[in-house]
Amino acid sequence: MVKFDRSDVEDMLSPGTYNLKVTGELTDGTSYEGFSDEIRVIDPGK
Repeated sequence: MVKFDRSDVEDMLSPGTYNLKVTGELTDGTSYEGFSDEIRVIDPGK
């Protein structure tokens, strides 16, 4: 499971459909790379 703060990515993505590549480092320093499922970004103002 990967967790992130939604507000950290809100301004980076406009409405649409995306496949995200998630990379980072685990708490023990091990590099991590994985893929999420397809996500859909909607405009909450509409």
